[in-house]
Amino acid sequence: MKNEHPHATLHRMMAAGLARLMQLPPPGSNTRFTVASATIDEGDQAIEQLMRSVTVSKVDLLLAVIERRHDSTTAHRLVLITSTGNVTRTVEVDPVYIGQGQSAILVAADRREAWRHRSGSLTPVEVPPDHVVARGIEAAIANIDHLMASAAPVADQLKVHELASYRKASNVC
Repeated sequence: MKNEHPHATLHRMMAAGLARLMQLPPPGSNTRFTVASATIDEGDQAIEQLMRSVTVSKVDLLLAVIERRHDSTTAHRLVLITSTGNVTRTVEVDPVYIGQGQSAILVAADRREAWRHRSGSLTPVEVPPDHVVARGIEAAIANIDHLMASAAPVADQLKVHELASYRKASNVC
């Protein structure tokens, strides 16, 4: 049964748009890098759950996050979860679209690291100069609506999973 809730459609479209931006192969292909989209509540530990999943699967994850805050506002961000050896970490990133025919570069918010999808894996690359990053972020933002619209056939192939809120086990019977 397909989940047609408006949030599910939005998340499928966002994930498909990110997949196009990063030039990922079709869903189900063997890759060590994937994309997803999720709505989480402020303070929810869903990101920690996803970090554990990345650690086990060894598949790096770019996550579009819509965070519902306690003050009734929402925040939007991209989070990259990577696992190398025994270290799994989360880095807030910006997409940098360099040009037609190239996958976007993900640049850490602190501008110290960058990555690009190549041959099924996310690989570190040199951080572009500030002016290239600024122009590339603008280009990625301007292009994302087009990417989401053109990704509709891909979006229909994506599965929607509900992220259960993190609950600590209790000793109450």
